[in-house]
Amino acid sequence: MSDTSGPVQSGSLREVLAETPFVRYLLARTAASLAAQIQTVAVGLQVYELTHRPLDLGLIGLSQFLPFLLFVLPAGHAADRWSRKAIVLGCFVLELVCSVALVMLTARGLASAVPVFAVMVPFGIARALMAPASQAILPNLVPQRLFSNAIGLNSSMWQVTAIAGPAIGGALYAHLGPVVVYEVVAALFAIAVVATGIMAAPPQVPAT
Repeated sequence: MSDTSGPVQSGSLREVLAETPFVRYLLARTAASLAAQIQTVAVGLQVYELTHRPLDLGLIGLSQFLPFLLFVLPAGHAADRWSRKAIVLGCFVLELVCSVALVMLTARGLASAVPVFAVMVPFGIARALMAPASQAILPNLVPQRLFSNAIGLNSSMWQVTAIAGPAIGGALYAHLGPVVVYEVVAALFAIAVVATGIMAAPPQVPAT
């Protein structure tokens, strides 16, 4: 169990990576972030191929933004009251279910983009519910003196996925098609589920 008491001191990257709960958290976040970036590109390309309407690309974002707008405040309250690990894990499971649904729908063949939009709504809900809990859990995974290093590493990995994800998604879609892309996304979300599931539950400290 990590001790978050005492004065803030700097720690090395090696010390941060020696914190097993944080490493599992980082693996889960990185895999899920990469999956989300890849999926966003694939969904956009697939919907445009189906409808050829640029407006539908905006509707993809709207289908995720509205759930986020509706659920982000209740999600913050939930992160203070209930197990943050359980919330994050449940949201990763829901994202995994959504990606598997995209695999199945695409493999069967789509005549319209409506089923894709229907899947993206719960995906947006999962992201909204997870955001506060995922942020609030990080300070409880490392000693206080390593916190700034952990934040920096977490931010760096997010930036890597934000750059690499769209490129990977576009390349996979162009060469292997949407089904393979969604299978890769599902595999990444599965990694996030497993990494979070085996992560030791940190002490619940109220978020400020």
